[in-house]
Amino acid sequence: HGGVAAALLDSAMTNCLFIRNIIALTGELNIRYLNPIPTNKEIMVKACVSKSTPPLFNLESTLFVDNILMARAAARFMESSETKKLRATQNKTRVVCPH
Repeated sequence: HGGVAAALLDSAMTNCLFIRNIIALTGELNIRYLNPIPTNKEIMVKACVSKSTPPLFNLESTLFVDNILMARAAARFMESSETKKLRATQNKTRVVCPH
């Protein structure tokens, strides 16, 4: 189902921001389905930040099955005011999302 793939792609991008201690909301999500996604196979989802201009962030994510690209997404996120609260309570360690 395309909705499940969309949720996985969106979640991967959201988590990419979370590991940078950024809480943001999806403002725009564009998905390109390239191949049918089987339900009985292991998947791999990757995400990365393509542009960072706080409070806006552009991200990209991909979904693979057997090393074949099945779907890709691009999204724009808007930073939440909750990010400042989170940063105040956590350390300043920065992690970069791999491509």
